[in-house]
Amino acid sequence: MNHHNFGFFPNGSYHCHLGTLIINLILTVAGYTWYLQEAPKPDKQLPEKIPFVTVMVPAHNEGIVIVKTVLSLLSFDYPHDHYEIIVI
Repeated sequence: MNHHNFGFFPNGSYHCHLGTLIINLILTVAGYTWYLQEAPKPDKQLPEKIPFVTVMVPAHNEGIVIVKTVLSLLSFDYPHDHYEIIVI
């Protein structure tokens, strides 16, 4: 039999690569479909007792963008007296 290997697949590995690609494509589409149908939707209601949260931001050599990052973190839709931001 004369199979085309398109010049970059060694002897017959074209079918292996094609099969792997097809399987991964099927799994990706199936997973995304499941996610859209079955993924639990987050509850937008805060619990009765709101927990205190610490947000730790690793910032090594981030002098240029750290101000924008912290300002963004300060605009959380969360009570300001229930979280702190620590830049490390």
